[in-house]
Amino acid sequence: MWQSRKRNTGGQVGRIVSAHPAEGDCFYLRLLLNHVTGATSYADLRMVDGDTLPSFREAAQRRGLLEADDTIDECLNEAALYQMPLALRRLFATILVYCEPNDVAELCFTKQSGTTKLLQKASLIIWDEASMTKRQAIEALDNNMRDIMGQPRLPFGGKTVVFGGDFRQVLPIVRKGGGTEEVNNDGDIRLPDEVCVPYTGNDRDLDRLIDHIICPDLNENMSNTSYITSRAILSTRNDWVDMINMRMIDRFQGEQMMYHSFNTAMVDPNNYYPSGFLKTLTPNGLPPHVLKLKVGCPIMLLRNIDPANGLCNDTRLVVRGFQKNSIYAKIVLGQHAGMQIFLPRIPLCPSDDEMFPFQFKRKQFPIRLSFAMTVNKA
Repeated sequence: MWQSRKRNTGGQVGRIVSAHPAEGDCFYLRLLLNHVTGATSYADLRMVDGDTLPSFREAAQRRGLLEADDTIDECLNEAALYQMPLALRRLFATILVYCEPNDVAELCFTKQSGTTKLLQKASLIIWDEASMTKRQAIEALDNNMRDIMGQPRLPFGGKTVVFGGDFRQVLPIVRKGGGTEEVNNDGDIRLPDEVCVPYTGNDRDLDRLIDHIICPDLNENMSNTSYITSRAILSTRNDWVDMINMRMIDRFQGEQMMYHSFNTAMVDPNNYYPSGFLKTLTPNGLPPHVLKLKVGCPIMLLRNIDPANGLCNDTRLVVRGFQKNSIYAKIVLGQHAGMQIFLPRIPLCPSDDEMFPFQFKRKQFPIRLSFAMTVNKA
C-alpha cells in the first residue's frame, strides 16, 4: 500500500526506480512515465497522436524520446521535400562527417531508389581494376546485390559480375606473413646490373642513393614543387618506406611541426590495450603515430575525403602551412592540381579486421610523407 510522505518535498509525490536500457520494457516504461502527463493506464502511455502503439519502445520513439534506427533516413527525406539540392548535399555531408551513421550504404540508396532499379535491370556488371580494390568493397557490393535482388543465397544476387585488371601487378598476399613469404609465393625477376645500386645495409649506401641519384641538389630545390613531386623512392615494404621518409624529412629544411595521434581501443573496459601500446602500431592504411612535417614537403592522402574535388586516396599534395589542428596543403598532380585545401584530424580504423585481435581507433591527419612510397601506392 502506498503511503504519503510525512516530510514536505515541494510537491514531489514519489520516485521512480531507475532502469538500465538493457532491461527493455522497464526502461521504456520509465522513460514514458517521466515525460507523459495525465496517463491513467498503460494504454494511455502507448497512445500517441490518437494511435495506440503496440509497445512502449515504439511510443517513446514516436514521441521523440528515443532515437529510432531510421532517424537519419527521415531527416534526409524531410529535407528533400524542400527541393534544395545544394543544401541537401551539404546536409548529407554533415551527416557522414559528424553523425556517424551505422550504415552509410543505406543512406546512399534504398530498395525504392533509382540506383536500385538500375542495378535490378542490369544484365552485366563490369568492375575495372579489381586487383587494386579492397575486399571489403567487393563484399559490400555482394551483400547489397543479394539484398536488392532478394536472393540471399546467390553470389551478387545472381547477377553476372566481371572483374578486370592486371593481377600480375600485385604480389600474392599471405595472411599475417612477412615479405619473405609473399616473395616466395611469386616468381623471381632478374634486374639488370645497370639499374641496381649496391646496398650493403650501411647508412652511407642509402645516403649515396638519395644525394646522387634520387634528389641531387635537394637544398637548392626545396621550394620547387615540380622538383619535389617529380621523383620518389619506391620500396616493397612499409617499414622501409617509413624509414626513408624519416631520413628525408630530417634532411629537408624549413619550419617543422610534430603531430601525435590519439589512440583508443574500441571495446576495452579493462584497459588491456593502453594508448602507450596502441601508438606503437602502424597498420596499413593508417598514418603513423608521430607525423613530422615541414613546409614544402610532399605528402599523400590516405582517405577519400572529397573525390569530386580531387581529395582521394593516394592524392599527392605539398604542405604549404600548418597549425595545431589543421594542415594547409595544395594538390600538385592530376586534374585538380593547384587546388588549395585544409585537412583536419579525423578518426581512422584499420581496414583489415584480421590484422589484430582487437579494434582500435586512431585520430590523426589522414596523410603520410611521400618522399618514398610502396610499389602499389605508386
